[in-house]
Amino acid sequence: MKAERSVNASGFFVGKTLARVCAVQLAWMLIAVGGNSGTLAREGGEKSKATNAPEAKGSPWKTMSDEEIMKGFESPNAMVRLGAVFQFPMMSPENRKAAMPLFVNRLKDSDEVVRGTALAQVSDFGRDAKQAVPNLTAVMTDTNQPGYFRVMAVQALPRIEADAKLVVPVLTALLNLREHELQDFTDPRYKRGNKRLMKKTEKDDLRQAAAKALQAFSPESKAAVPALIEIVKGRNEPDGIRIAAIRALGSIKPGAQEAVPVLADALRSDSAEVRCVAAEALGYIGAEVQSTVPSLIAALKDQQTDVRRAAIHALGRIGPDAKAAIQPLKDTLTDKDVGLAAKDALRKIAPDTIKP
Repeated sequence: MKAERSVNASGFFVGKTLARVCAVQLAWMLIAVGGNSGTLAREGGEKSKATNAPEAKGSPWKTMSDEEIMKGFESPNAMVRLGAVFQFPMMSPENRKAAMPLFVNRLKDSDEVVRGTALAQVSDFGRDAKQAVPNLTAVMTDTNQPGYFRVMAVQALPRIEADAKLVVPVLTALLNLREHELQDFTDPRYKRGNKRLMKKTEKDDLRQAAAKALQAFSPESKAAVPALIEIVKGRNEPDGIRIAAIRALGSIKPGAQEAVPVLADALRSDSAEVRCVAAEALGYIGAEVQSTVPSLIAALKDQQTDVRRAAIHALGRIGPDAKAAIQPLKDTLTDKDVGLAAKDALRKIAPDTIKP
């Protein structure tokens, strides 16, 4: 029961602000698709008024023209700013482009719901929101921000095609995050044990998001290799973080060759998924063949089909330098689960060993 209470408290932390945001979004969606509260239509880039939508001053449900949305971003009324953020995607493309700086500023809004809603939407605009990078990195590094907000900021970076040179150092720093760099939980409803669990959950989520984001910024993410290696080496690290770090190393390819010994060791992990992604990463890196190939050959005998298949594909990617694997691969040709993959790998390593 003690563990259950801790998990529930952690869930409350993660969901507190998100629930508020989602509740408002759901209500707006109901209005948008029609119902007792009215309907919202958009044709030819112009917005029609909701037939029965509330028109009270300060209501986020009031249907706004493009001009009203632009003015609404700067309103002293948080509910009006929230309405502007919600309706921003419905502006005409030309006006939305002109209003993008105003929308981006809401990433720094003093109101938590307005700020969270802007964070939830910013990645939808792709590279058109590239100017949001400074505000997103500010959210990522702000220890007073809710953890979920920081995660959303991290996740938005690849989607808006942020400049790798600007964000890789910030993402790398997040991999080394410590609990004192997280939001402090002062709510008296949290017990001391629950606070500790919540901080760990927040730290793990943020570090995993950073590792995933680094995959999109290869090869510039090479600077993160030492930090990623430390995560993979961490026996007490959650599998999700180790897997994200391994995939990031694989995406860096030859630039991550110093990680080969650690990845080879990960092939002996108790987690089948860790073993699988480690094999994949070794194939993408394709360096230090003398240590890589023997480790992958050993993985051909793994009990898990996915791990064997990943090792076979990795040997195929290495190509002719994996000649030591020719006979072990031949031995797997009769394996009904991975035989075809082994045949394909042999074609890449030594084409003359496979009959047409």
